Formats: sequence, C-alpha cells, structure tokens
Amino acid sequence: MRKEKHPFKPFIPKKAKYLILGTFPPSGYGKKKLKNRGINFYYGSKKNLFWKLIGDMFYDCKKYFKNKYIIEKFLETKKIAITDVFDSCTRKNKTADDSALRNTDCAKVISNILKNKKIIKIFFTSKETENKFYKKIIKDEYDRKEYKNDRKIKYKIKNMRGNYKSKSIEGFILPSPSHNCNKSIVKYDDDYKKKKQKYKKCGTPTYCYRLEIYKKAFKSI
Repeated sequence: MRKEKHPFKPFIPKKAKYLILGTFPPSGYGKKKLKNRGINFYYGSKKNLFWKLIGDMFYDCKKYFKNKYIIEKFLETKKIAITDVFDSCTRKNKTADDSALRNTDCAKVISNILKNKKIIKIFFTSKETENKFYKKIIKDEYDRKEYKNDRKIKYKIKNMRGNYKSKSIEGFILPSPSHNCNKSIVKYDDDYKKKKQKYKKCGTPTYCYRLEIYKKAFKSI
C-alpha cells in the first residue's frame, strides 16, 4: 500500500481561538484533476456538506463559499484554525471511510497549536476524529470528560504549570458532513431517530438534522 501525504497545509490564523479537526482527506484529494469537482481545500468535495452547512448557517446561502479565498477569509475573521489528525497514512482501499486508514502518522502541528494558541473550542467532524485525537495526541496531557446524551466534551490540562496555553478546552462532535454518512445517520443515530418526525417536513431530513446541530455548536462564534 502506497503511503499518502496530506495534500493541504494546516490553516492557522494568528489569533486562533477555535479549531476544526477531521481525520484525513479522501484518496487522491488535492490533485489537479479534482479541482473541477470542488474546492481544493479541506471538505472541498462537491458532495461534502461541510461548507454548505457553514454557508447556510452564517449567510443563509449554501453556495456562499465558492472558492478557497472566501473560506480562508472567513476562517481568519472568525479566528478558526483547521487541520486533520493525521498527516500521512496508507489506505486499505480507495474508500473515504476512516476505517480504511492504516499506518497513520499523527499531525504534530496539533500539539503545537495547543501549546502556542489559546484554543477554547474544538469542532470534530466525526466521533472517530475525536477518538483518534484524544487517544493518539493528547491523552498524556489532558483529562477528558464526556457528557451523557450530548455532543460536548471537556478537556482539562493535567499539569497547569505546563507549557500549553490551552488549559481547558471544550470539544463538540459534529455529525459527519460526508454525503456517504446519510444512511448511517438514519440507521444508527439515536438522536436523529428520536426527532425524525420533526425533519420529515424538510426536503432533505439528514441535512436539516446536521444544520440544527451545527447551529448549536457554532452559536458562540
């Protein structure tokens, strides 16, 4: 299996207070031949719902983020950094599923961000992302508290005298923006199942479900 390098550099505003974390882009992402199929940036695939949700939430426009420049300007203004948990890996097959990732190498930049920036909140684009982040990157430095029946998590630094500027961090697990996860949400997401009658009136129930949660997560920004 060929080792894949992450195609994008971390985007880190000087005054970053928030961090968006994923795992690793789909296979082949960042190549020139994919440019006409989306934006050559994190979550830039036309099938991925992430920037549609953010545009809908902040600007009432799913198509607001038309290019990389508009996205970076938004992130800079809102003081949001963005990167992934892994900076290289091999892949069992060409699927974009996290379960296919093998021989992963953690992105050292994440620890550097927590050491040098006062990050107060991390947005994880899936439960698996949060799991990898905690177990492989910060477990030795932070205690973790998960709240039942909620998507919120709290991290507290173990050594308050350590050299991490981020002493206490709130985490929020977002439903995956991947279009491929629609069936998974309908079948396995207990929160969606409880509220599915509410979303039936929506043209795309899984999209409206995601949007409601994204609004809850980003309401303080």
